[in-house]
Amino acid sequence: MSRKDGIIGVSDHGGWAVLVTVASDGTLLDRRRVELVDEGLPKIPHHSEGQALPIEEAVALVERAEASAKRHSKLVLGAVAATVHGRIVGVALRQCPELPPTVAERIKDYTAQNVADWVMYRKALAPPQRRRAVGPCSGTTRRKCLMRQARGCALLTSMRTSSS
Repeated sequence: MSRKDGIIGVSDHGGWAVLVTVASDGTLLDRRRVELVDEGLPKIPHHSEGQALPIEEAVALVERAEASAKRHSKLVLGAVAATVHGRIVGVALRQCPELPPTVAERIKDYTAQNVADWVMYRKALAPPQRRRAVGPCSGTTRRKCLMRQARGCALLTSMRTSSS
């Protein structure tokens, strides 16, 4: 990683995130608040809006929100990459807990519905083929944890594409 290369640290929220990009020496390269879902779509469809709908409609709503999150993630990561003078070599995110395999099961399961929307946004920002797990941050604030991760201590996803 050269001095101009950056790692993006993500603090995700319901439908939006803060992206902080730092160089290997900790220099701040970029910081921005970004929307992760289209206006008019619910921010937390598993936990909130999906609970009031018949299951088929709830699943369709979550799928629309997920597709929107993937589009937005691609756009915002591209915007950061265009701003930073070097390469974006990774994205640091919080861990994704295990969830039931289907959207319908996530909507019906109380524990899953409480975290499924945040997992949806994290997965949109870091597709599975690029993800590596890290342990939780303890004894520190989320902001300090993300800065430490963004400095390379807990790189979750490589932005480099494989040449195979």
